[in-house]
Amino acid sequence: MQTTDFCMGSPASPASEQPPTVWPVHIEVRVAPNATSRFDTIRNAVHSYLTTSLSDIYLPSEIEGWEDVPLLASSIERIAASECPCPTSSLPIEQTALQIHVYQPTDADAFEELTSGSGRGEDDQIMAATACELPSSSWEGLWESLIYSDDIKSKLLDYIYATVVFSDADVDYEVESLTAARAGAMAGTEPSDALRVVNALLTQLDKLKHKKNCLVMSTSNLATAIDSAFVDRADIVQYVDLPPREAIYEILRGCLVELVKKGIVSQVDVPGLAQAQLYERTADFSNLSLTAAQPIIDDTASPSAGTMELDPKERSRLLSICLLQLAQKCRNQEMSGRSLRRLPVLAHARYIRTLPAVSPRPASRPNGASKQPFTSGRGTAVETWLDAMERVVQAQATERTRLQ
Repeated sequence: MQTTDFCMGSPASPASEQPPTVWPVHIEVRVAPNATSRFDTIRNAVHSYLTTSLSDIYLPSEIEGWEDVPLLASSIERIAASECPCPTSSLPIEQTALQIHVYQPTDADAFEELTSGSGRGEDDQIMAATACELPSSSWEGLWESLIYSDDIKSKLLDYIYATVVFSDADVDYEVESLTAARAGAMAGTEPSDALRVVNALLTQLDKLKHKKNCLVMSTSNLATAIDSAFVDRADIVQYVDLPPREAIYEILRGCLVELVKKGIVSQVDVPGLAQAQLYERTADFSNLSLTAAQPIIDDTASPSAGTMELDPKERSRLLSICLLQLAQKCRNQEMSGRSLRRLPVLAHARYIRTLPAVSPRPASRPNGASKQPFTSGRGTAVETWLDAMERVVQAQATERTRLQ
């Protein structure tokens, strides 16, 4: 599988006493399966289009307009501006150092590698590893779904990109086999199958030490159980704490946006974190209410008139503030990212179940006005969804208290 990663600078800005900062911007270019053009040809065409057609790049964003370039239209499926250390949401094109990554995902399925088990028979084998050829179509979107409180992802990307550059330059790494003391095994407290799995892992790692284009990334929920020899050999050791309120907001927002997209929750605009924080700073908490009436919780209820009359922008503003408050409640309960992503399912299963569909948006009046500007679609009203989410968070808090 051929991939190329290059850093190409944009046109230099005019000379000044204090030249503006140039920020590296990662540009992802996904090549179509039937493309025949060379990767370097595609890369050069993308660079030419970005530097001549755009005045600013928004971060992150899908790049549009390249479909009018014949070479690009026949060769690629997507261009996206992804990670950048710049603190702002947009950059003038002359202040960017475009790092253009051209890739062609494969549809090949992952395959399992087995190793011998206890040795009691030929069929006694355990899975040593699951291998997947990258870039893989099945992994699309996974990176974007990872949300952390700081620049962990940027640090990893910078390190990986640096190792790729070193590898392309044939820089030799004094690479050694990984071995583990495994004190628990010597004490007789580790199951034999667990030891065989560890040995299988180390064997697979040994096979990779001569590969110039391989990096190993691993995670663990049992930090104290990781062997110190393994930790000592890691180039980057990063502790990832439970997500703070801001990260929780983005996780909950991502879940809500997906539910709206799939029609499970009725159409509503969900502001990003920066906008939500601005709304929160200027909010009057003495008169804060997303719903003018009680949310719909039972099958016999109907949408409240108060909900229908809210202005779309005001409804969106109140939603973002309430979602921030819900994020704080989740933070107080020390919920992990995995627990947070389960909340929408639990909320629907326990408190929403089957509700009457929200009426579609009526045809616009001659002046463009409509009596139902927010509840188009057939999903659950967002007020109902938010109420159910708060109830399931409270229920989980109660259950945790009982278990302690």
